[in-house]
Amino acid sequence: SHDMDIKETYVAEKIDAKVPVQLGVIDYKNKDIIICEEYFPTGDVEKDMSYIRSFYSRYSDVARYPEKFKA
Repeated sequence: SHDMDIKETYVAEKIDAKVPVQLGVIDYKNKDIIICEEYFPTGDVEKDMSYIRSFYSRYSDVARYPEKFKA
């Protein structure tokens, strides 16, 4: 088993609890908050994190510090 970072640990906890992860974005560029979809983790942390990273990669231009953004 590999060491999980804080994001992966959060998803793993949601898997155990059988609750969705609410995906949302703080849009600093347009001063808005975007509440998006609920994501139900599959139980495969690698697959789940890949989906979540893909989701957030669409919002790199509205991050508070876009140059530091890493999905």
